[in-house]
Amino acid sequence: MKQLTASIALMALILASGLFLEKRMENTHHPQADCLDQASGFAAAGDWDNAAALMTQAWESWEQSRNLTAAVAHHDPLNSIDARFAELAIYADTRSEA
Repeated sequence: MKQLTASIALMALILASGLFLEKRMENTHHPQADCLDQASGFAAAGDWDNAAALMTQAWESWEQSRNLTAAVAHHDPLNSIDARFAELAIYADTRSEA
């Protein structure tokens, strides 16, 4: 009976920690995505100063949260995100609408 109780408690703990991490990741990364969406709109309108400022804000937020994300997520998407931020910096510097 003790093993059953311990197993159920462990499963509940795993479920709770998964739900907590999901909410934490959502609260961390949704504002970053919103900044990038807004930056895209500014870039399309030709307002490169605001687009670059929002891109920089999203990148700084990403850098602060990257280690936590790397601890719980697969690394291939993280490397892709880093590469996309590098591309965005080039687009912002050249003021390219691509």
